[in-house]
Amino acid sequence: MTAANKISLFLALRYLKPKRTFVSVITVISILGVTLGVAVLILVMSVMAGFEQEIKNSVLGFEPHIEVGDNSGFMAIPEDQAAPQPSDWFTALEVATEVEGVSDVFPYVDGLVFLDAGENPAAVGVRSVRQEDQGKVQKLTGMIDEGAFDLSDVDLPDDCDGRIVVGRQTADRMRIGPGSIITAYAPNNVGEIVRAIKEAEDKPEDERGDLMDEVESLVLPYQLQVAGVFGGNFHYDQIALMPLHIGQEIFETRGAVTGLGILTDDAYRAGEVKERLLEVLPLGWFPQTWMEKHETWFATIRSERDMMLFVLFMIVLVAAFCTMNTMITVTVQKRREIGIITALGARVSQVMWIFLGQGMVVGIFGALTGVGTGLLVVALRNQIRSFVSNVFRREIFSEEIYGISAIPAKVLWSDVALIAGGAFLLCAIASLIPAYMAARTDPAKALRND
Repeated sequence: MTAANKISLFLALRYLKPKRTFVSVITVISILGVTLGVAVLILVMSVMAGFEQEIKNSVLGFEPHIEVGDNSGFMAIPEDQAAPQPSDWFTALEVATEVEGVSDVFPYVDGLVFLDAGENPAAVGVRSVRQEDQGKVQKLTGMIDEGAFDLSDVDLPDDCDGRIVVGRQTADRMRIGPGSIITAYAPNNVGEIVRAIKEAEDKPEDERGDLMDEVESLVLPYQLQVAGVFGGNFHYDQIALMPLHIGQEIFETRGAVTGLGILTDDAYRAGEVKERLLEVLPLGWFPQTWMEKHETWFATIRSERDMMLFVLFMIVLVAAFCTMNTMITVTVQKRREIGIITALGARVSQVMWIFLGQGMVVGIFGALTGVGTGLLVVALRNQIRSFVSNVFRREIFSEEIYGISAIPAKVLWSDVALIAGGAFLLCAIASLIPAYMAARTDPAKALRND
């Protein structure tokens, strides 16, 4: 650093620190404005990133990384090729298993069934998997609140067709638990019942009974024993899991499956595995990654984060304007001194660096204290929430609404660097105008009254 630059820095620090006090009030206010803006931005961005990560963990805790579905019924088949067989999923499973990056593959059947336990019946989404594949949705085993994650036929009651594992919300709504026997109706069964009711309305009283007896002979419900209840996953604890063969019978797939679930070595590189799958899968089978399936969901969160970043950055912008106002005030107060150093031969750049230095010092201290404050609040966010809730006697961030007991947060250091760097840059730019005003001061006019 040259002697001229040292003089500019010395005067910049001198103007920030008056004679009688350690630091000026206007300097403290300027730094606090930047600190507040940076801290709020870091807190909000970390919480938003935490929510996004919580949703990703929720998805990955239940859904496969890639879903391979049979789209043969929706695609045009060339005349010289035979149409693929929808039920022949064994070939797709075999070739998918050999693809690099694939750790596990399992078939499944998805659909909506009507469950009845004698009280509060409900329509529930189900996923059916093979008994030997239940370990491939292993994350659910750690979420079992009651009972066990068991889809086997071991010690199954004689009057039951299989076992089922239900989510907490479904269990609470239907008032069932491990060991309860529930009846599952296929979607077409419900359609038959609705059709019979409509026809019975137009029939004489003596013929209605015969019609309902006919429907009862057609409707074949399945008796299932509840093996366990899982919770801890707000987005998926309204569904149920059952054995694959039961799902195939209920939805009358004739041996076919809804799709294949593929687990990869790295969930965040599922796109690369998808490209390899496209090269080997039979005609009619198309893979979709978990990120593509929930792209709208994730895009909405990213848009909200970007909008919050833009809106809350206005706080830092206001703090930068306060810094500019402070520099202008100092410029007016130090007009005589500026005239003296200019008359002594100080260059325009030296005078400008005095006030640019002030703005940079405010920006550096404001950004650093803001980062520290923001990270501290992020670390203590749940304790602060509890304290505020106790003081105002009002629940903040209700678990019943959001489905999670603690406020999630994930500090992205790229966001921290962007926020701190942006705050420093705004303060530096804001000091340009007063610096230019000071540099253009005419020494003769500044000293005329002296």
